Amino acid sequence: MMKMNYVKGLAALAMTAVLAGCHKFDTIEQYRVSEEEALANAELALGFEIDPNQSWNMTEQVTANVTVIADYGETYTVRIYQNNPLLGNTGILLAEGSVKNGETYSGSFTLGKGAQKVFASYVDSKGYIYVKPVDVIDGNVVAVFGESTPNKAITRTETNSNVNIPTCTITNEYVQSFLTDAKEPTDANVADNNDGKYWVDGTDRTWVVDVPASVTNPSIGQISWSTIPQTLMNGGEGYWENGVYVTISSEDKNWFNNNCKAVTNFDWSTFNWNSYDDRYNYVSLVYDLKSKCDNSGRSSWMTLTGTWSLGSKTDEQGHWEEATEGHWVADETYVKKFKITGTWNKLIGVLPTESAYGDARTVYVSGTWTIPAGQEQRVGGGAVIVVANGGKIEIPEGSQLNFVNQARLVVVGTGQITGKGEINVTNGNNVGEEGYNSGTISVAKFNQNFGTFFNYGTFSGTELNGGAGTSTFVNQGHMYISGAPKGSNSANLQIKNNCWFEATGELAGKLIENGAGAYLKAASLDLSSSEGGEGIGTYIAADNNSKIVITGAVKLNGTLIIGPTSGDAAYIEFDNINFLNVGDTYPIENNLNLYVGSFTGDNPTGYEVSWNTNMNAEGNGNAQMVGKAAFNTAATEASDCAPAFTPGTPVIITNENPIYSYAFEDTKLGDYDLNDVVIKVQENEDGEHLDLKVVASGATLNLNIRLYPAATVPDGVVAVYPEKEEGFEVLKYTRDGVECDEVHAMLGVDPGTMVNTGWGNNKAQPITIQILKGDYDPAHLPLAIYSVAQGEVRLSGSGTAPYGVVIPKNWSWPYETRKVHNIYNATQTANDGDQSFETFSSQAGQAESWYDHPTGDVLNEKTLGY
Repeated sequence: MMKMNYVKGLAALAMTAVLAGCHKFDTIEQYRVSEEEALANAELALGFEIDPNQSWNMTEQVTANVTVIADYGETYTVRIYQNNPLLGNTGILLAEGSVKNGETYSGSFTLGKGAQKVFASYVDSKGYIYVKPVDVIDGNVVAVFGESTPNKAITRTETNSNVNIPTCTITNEYVQSFLTDAKEPTDANVADNNDGKYWVDGTDRTWVVDVPASVTNPSIGQISWSTIPQTLMNGGEGYWENGVYVTISSEDKNWFNNNCKAVTNFDWSTFNWNSYDDRYNYVSLVYDLKSKCDNSGRSSWMTLTGTWSLGSKTDEQGHWEEATEGHWVADETYVKKFKITGTWNKLIGVLPTESAYGDARTVYVSGTWTIPAGQEQRVGGGAVIVVANGGKIEIPEGSQLNFVNQARLVVVGTGQITGKGEINVTNGNNVGEEGYNSGTISVAKFNQNFGTFFNYGTFSGTELNGGAGTSTFVNQGHMYISGAPKGSNSANLQIKNNCWFEATGELAGKLIENGAGAYLKAASLDLSSSEGGEGIGTYIAADNNSKIVITGAVKLNGTLIIGPTSGDAAYIEFDNINFLNVGDTYPIENNLNLYVGSFTGDNPTGYEVSWNTNMNAEGNGNAQMVGKAAFNTAATEASDCAPAFTPGTPVIITNENPIYSYAFEDTKLGDYDLNDVVIKVQENEDGEHLDLKVVASGATLNLNIRLYPAATVPDGVVAVYPEKEEGFEVLKYTRDGVECDEVHAMLGVDPGTMVNTGWGNNKAQPITIQILKGDYDPAHLPLAIYSVAQGEVRLSGSGTAPYGVVIPKNWSWPYETRKVHNIYNATQTANDGDQSFETFSSQAGQAESWYDHPTGDVLNEKTLGY
């Protein structure tokens, strides 16, 4: 912004006023200034020009249209709030009405011009409230609750929002096939590749020539050089011609150096006269230079003598003979299939090794197999371990059961794996050979590194990990785990839950899919799109009537959140959002009932704004915020896949009326800390009165507060006053039985004492003056302040200085002597760009929410301790 250079007579007067600040002047005449003088002073004090079109009116009338499509025949209460009433259960109420199901409520209300969003809500006959953020567009807000078809398609990795949990089938015939011809393990037969087996080496892939290539070598003649290149090859600078010494031009020298050197300096020491390729390359080089000479007008420089030709070469004809793999040849005593029907407390030789030395071995367990303490039972590629009915594998603490290269684990029926050891799967499983459990698994850690594991039974007490690539747990049964903590071993974990999944600790990974009626609960959640994982984005997809409950911190990094596109809504409960990184790419869509308890972390306000921005702000889809445990309003009994659900008691929202802050300078030649008199105005809950709370005075003058009769305020005008100072009421307050009308006396401090502005330790309890509402509008009260010395200071209007303004919020005012444009100087905000007081003042229509973005110390009732 260009700063003003004053060269007019008003500058001296303005500077005197700036230096004087709130101090008392000697004569009345010093205060009786024109609007032109006041404006010049303001521009000098603030350091920028004020837009003559700036009206200082910071409010507008907004029209709301709210449609509710819910239960047939019911009538709903519709409310518009300035804030999200479910955060803190307190809402600043802007408008209220009723609407019948399927119809639209229409109403209007006053709103700050800078506001980009409000919160529409409706309350059903049982008292449950449903809320969604709605954009303010050209003075209108439109919200639709119950819209059945979203306006835009949302995709996630080429699928839609309908959750599709994969399945896996293990038949009895498959299980029993591992028992057929199986042998009990013994010390003699468990060693890998034992009992006389021998190894046959393989062969490499080789090329067999059927028809050799035939070659006609290129012919190479001689080159006859003319005088110029011959001279340059001999290192000369010129030559004698007919008795005259001719100097070679620099142009010819450069052309020779750039084009001829490859031929004149050709390295014959490595040249093979019997090589077709060597001959061909040299002849091609000479032919290329001959062409350049001809095209440059230097055709005389070289003459080819003798025989020159490129010759010819045919390709050889042949075929590849494929490699053969090395392999073991087993004798009759080698055991490929084991069965443990009793007890076995030792390892079984690697099943087989990763190098494929040995055929894949399988183990059928219907007895008890105990992995030795502190040891690793390795299961190699192609091998299968089946734990059948009555079977059990015990993995003690410090021991591991490790599967590599598509080895498979199958637990069925009453089979179980228990202990405090670990199960690790490396390089996952091929499709159709995934890990499977319909029995019981309870170990200390289960790491699925790539590939998929299906649970149809019970997982308990298990820490899950998922490493590189696609690492997926599909739950069709019950999983009660300790968690999947954040780290490299859970970065790409995918949870696809179709029944009951519960983690007592943190659940971290790539994505969550929750099937219809399924239940997922965790103590905390950390999902991120910044981890690796084959280009799969991060998302939460919840199907009809499913529940996701996170009781602690939630961190979502680029996470898409989507519900079913039709039918009953899903319920997602985030008790605390601690980190959020979302943008237009990551909306919150479709039929979702969402509960958010709080926003914390490094940027709680920004997280809340981002969440609201992405949650169907224009009414697309049915995502809406609800009270905690308001999944639906009907109790449900416990099922195999979800606990019993009893709707929570409807949230009681405390409705508060909007607060408007009136901030005055005590003179039209003010210093513009806008704290000489600060009054907060709010409609009383009785609907019949207005409460005027006097909260601060940075003035040293003795001041009264004047209230003029109510008048109809034209659109775009802050307040309407009579032309003459008459008919006003001087506001009074009774303190200790004494009625007083001077501002300092009202606050209980000595005359001239700056109070509640950070000047010294001067603090006082704010006081409230109540007036009949009548025709008064709390946003357009014709208030003024008056002193005998200065006369009257009214609210500013178009073309005036901002010595009195109405701010449409519970505003925090600057400390004494700190000018408003320095304290509200947010030239770059995260979501709204420039929101500085300077831009607002100097460019009408810009930075209209400047009052929401202090960049320095401010004061309010809370910071003062009131």
